[in-house]
Amino acid sequence: MISKDQKNLNSGFHAKSEPSQILNGIDLNGKTAIVTGGYSGIGIETTRALSEAGANVFIPARRPEEAILALKGVIPSDNIIEMDLSDLDSVKSFTSSFIEKNLSLNILINNAGIMACPESSAPATNALPPMPRNMIKRMLSIAANFCITGVIACQPSKSITLCFSGRLKRK
Repeated sequence: MISKDQKNLNSGFHAKSEPSQILNGIDLNGKTAIVTGGYSGIGIETTRALSEAGANVFIPARRPEEAILALKGVIPSDNIIEMDLSDLDSVKSFTSSFIEKNLSLNILINNAGIMACPESSAPATNALPPMPRNMIKRMLSIAANFCITGVIACQPSKSITLCFSGRLKRK
């Protein structure tokens, strides 16, 4: 559903734009990205495009074996780390594994979705109610405390969509 509050960004891109068009001239060498849901659907194309632009892409995967098959030749299998967004301990384990790699995180794409899940009483980390606007200040504070630099972009609507990315350099 399109919100009446959404505004055209006049980016020159549209629903049929290819990832290679969007990333044309952007050098992501030396940048690290995490793409949730990066091994199925639009996530595969996102992962491929970032990797082809030079980014070191990591994929959290509930089904690592499936992710390795889907991303063969796209990213190294070592960059696929087990994580289930509906299990907070699994999220913490992924985070610890990523931190141990001593890499900065420049791009975070939260693409994972919960589709046709059976009803459960366990909350999922990516199925939260709409965030109040004052959460942005809290996110910025957390980012600063962990020495994360970059941009948090906000698209105001009934729920706030947040995207964190590092600054991109043009070739």
